[in-house]
Amino acid sequence: MAPIEDDQKEEDETQGLMNSQLEEATGNDDVAGSGAVGELPAELPGTHLADSTGGQEVAKRRPFDPESPDTWSFELQCGPSLLICAYSPAGNFLAYSDASILKIISTSTWKTLSEVLNEGELHVCCFSPCGQFLSFGGRNKKLSTLCTETWKPAAEIQVDGIVYACAYSPDSKVLCVGGGNKLVTAIDTAMWRKVAQFELAGIPMVISFSPKGEFLSFGGGDKAVTIVSTASWEDVKVINLVGWLYKCTWSVDGELLSYGGEDRMMTTVNTSTWDTVEQAPLGGSWPADLSSDVPAAQIRIEAVEIDPLSDGVTVEV
Repeated sequence: MAPIEDDQKEEDETQGLMNSQLEEATGNDDVAGSGAVGELPAELPGTHLADSTGGQEVAKRRPFDPESPDTWSFELQCGPSLLICAYSPAGNFLAYSDASILKIISTSTWKTLSEVLNEGELHVCCFSPCGQFLSFGGRNKKLSTLCTETWKPAAEIQVDGIVYACAYSPDSKVLCVGGGNKLVTAIDTAMWRKVAQFELAGIPMVISFSPKGEFLSFGGGDKAVTIVSTASWEDVKVINLVGWLYKCTWSVDGELLSYGGEDRMMTTVNTSTWDTVEQAPLGGSWPADLSSDVPAAQIRIEAVEIDPLSDGVTVEV
């Protein structure tokens, strides 16, 4: 399934499918969620979750664990759909966007700390593991990076195409970006300069580093999983697929790599030998998790006057 640029009909069909799936899963045709609005408690017990279905930008006392009624979940009101959301490594910040506005909130006060207005929808958003940077991009054909201490621009990576994927190395020293230009580019975050670049036969949809950072994996429309060494930036292994790659993830110890896509197979390989250790068919096509794009809107995020990114370093890839 290739990325859709302007096919509104297919987007509407996908939207309807996700609505139906949400209603079937929850037994509730109110995709915006329900629950009585309450005041924020002085201390918030339990785990705080990013509700990808949207909601009001206030606390809602709605226990997500029936056996633990003192736990809370919080819903943040978005526009047509929540496209991206990400927590900072320390959990003190939550970044999310419904379209062209990125909002960063504090998880201690649930107040908005910063807003960034972009040209076009955002598709990717990630914090660096060190917590110093927040990167995001999409249809504006660039990957912007903010410094989390000041929320001011640190760098801007120009991409000749829509940004579809990005990832930081575990030590935060390298930032990789992939987009419609069919390139995966590695950027040194100390000097904000290009250190490696890979040309694909299709659009890269997935980029991920191994837990120890010795490998970088990527793929998408090229119908392959490519693994390169971050020491030499040379190919270590190329695994050919019969369709697009949509998901690729490493085990915590880095000894296993699992991936799947249009072939409707979940394949796991041993990263020492790159031999297949498990392969299981899926009931449906990937991506299996559609919850990140479920529509919900009662109050839209209003456009605000924000100065464009005028500081920081610009990198062309």
